[in-house]
Amino acid sequence: MDNETVRFGRLNTCTFDEALSLWNRGFSGYYSDMTRSLEQLLASFAGSSIKPSLSVVAFVGDDPAGFLFLATKTVDGAKWAWNGGTGVAPEYRGIGIAKALMREAQQVIAAEDVAGGNVDRIRRELHHYSELSFQEFRTRAE
Repeated sequence: MDNETVRFGRLNTCTFDEALSLWNRGFSGYYSDMTRSLEQLLASFAGSSIKPSLSVVAFVGDDPAGFLFLATKTVDGAKWAWNGGTGVAPEYRGIGIAKALMREAQQVIAAEDVAGGNVDRIRRELHHYSELSFQEFRTRAE
């Protein structure tokens, strides 16, 4: 990483093309192809209640290196938040960017006065969540 500093921003400051590149790079190299078109990405934001103004992007220098998409919804007067997807570009994996994104997201959630949060089911990332006091939340449909 050549001693470059990781800084954080919000997804709403990225262009559509940057957001699409973040998603496709962040999920590249895995067994399942999760590549999306811009139309698919935007539809998934709407369908999953992803909030670009709350979602966190990690930058190494000027390069968008990873993301954590935050979603929120108010149910019965209580605001809930959850991780709508976390990804790190292959060249930045294994150096702590995902954990740093989760810490930053935790601060965003705290500032939003959320009643509770849940985590996605990606088993290899669960230890990051538990270290940061996130708790699993199951819906009735499960």
